[in-house]
Amino acid sequence: CGSSVQDGSGSPSSSFLDKLIFEGDSGNEDFLHGLISAKGLSNSFRDLVKRMRGLEKEQIVLRGLASKEAMNRDYIMRKEYIEEVQGELQGKADKHAKKIGVVESVATNVQISIADHRKQLKALQKFDETSEEARER
Repeated sequence: CGSSVQDGSGSPSSSFLDKLIFEGDSGNEDFLHGLISAKGLSNSFRDLVKRMRGLEKEQIVLRGLASKEAMNRDYIMRKEYIEEVQGELQGKADKHAKKIGVVESVATNVQISIADHRKQLKALQKFDETSEEARER
């Protein structure tokens, strides 16, 4: 009987298990119940309950973070954010525009000064030429 119950690996053969499970023998129920360990089920159930409790705690924390009060307290709303950012950027843009205006004004003055210096240089060159001609005579 032992050879028909086990295959070469020492585990029950598939034909034996098929007969045991699918034939309506009343001993099958006792055998299947014997395979299920109450201690194993208890440990598995305890682990499952522990994991469920952990998930419930995390869910409570996450719900607290996502509540309307928490959102209003901790996060800036899009409209307020846009208004604040646009206000800040507009202020920076205005300051930069003023600085650019000053730089452009200075650049214009420098160009005028350069033009004046060129005129003066030409006048000095003419004066130098005329004074040399006067000396030569």
